[in-house]
Amino acid sequence: MKNTKHCLKRMSQRGIKDKHILFLLENGSINYAPGGLKKFTMTRKNVQEAISKLKKEIQILSNLPGLTAIVDQETVITVYKTH
Repeated sequence: MKNTKHCLKRMSQRGIKDKHILFLLENGSINYAPGGLKKFTMTRKNVQEAISKLKKEIQILSNLPGLTAIVDQETVITVYKTH
């Protein structure tokens, strides 16, 4: 997604990073602004939902060390774990 010069200036003034915007666009609530524009807002509820989702992903990751998959194009042939 592109940022306007105005947006880049405001991000600089407010200490907002690109990664913050990307996270907002992926996890925030969508409303509509005049002119058919989309307005993304990160609510407390959105933050709690994102934290919960990340905790679940961390739990999954903790079980993955040594996991291997043998794949042919789009087909998984077998999976195994090495220790």
